[in-house]
Amino acid sequence: SCGINAEYGDKGTTYKCSCCGFMSNKNCIVVRHLRNHLPVRVCSLCGFVGHKDTDIVRHMMSCHVEIGASSFSCPNCNFRSATRDLLTRHQARGCYGNAAARY
Repeated sequence: SCGINAEYGDKGTTYKCSCCGFMSNKNCIVVRHLRNHLPVRVCSLCGFVGHKDTDIVRHMMSCHVEIGASSFSCPNCNFRSATRDLLTRHQARGCYGNAAARY
C-alpha cells in the first residue's frame, strides 16, 4: 500500500509518494494525490467514478433515487432531496420558497 515519506533538506520538508515518487512541499497535496492509487468504484447506471464506497452510495442517493422516495423536504417550497446535505445546500443557496434554487 502507498504512503508518504518525508524528506528533510536545506529548503524545508518535501513529502513524497512511496508508490510513484510524486513530490510536494505540502503534505496535504500528497495525501490528495494518494487517491490516484486507490481502486475506483464505478456507478453501473451512469459511469460516475468514486474512490470510496461512500462516494458511490452518496451518488446513488442523490442522482438515481426516485424523487418520490426522497426523505428530505424543504419546509419553504416543494423541493425534495434524497440526502440531507443536498437539502441543506438548497436552503443555503437561498430557497425563499423557490424550488428553482435546486442545488
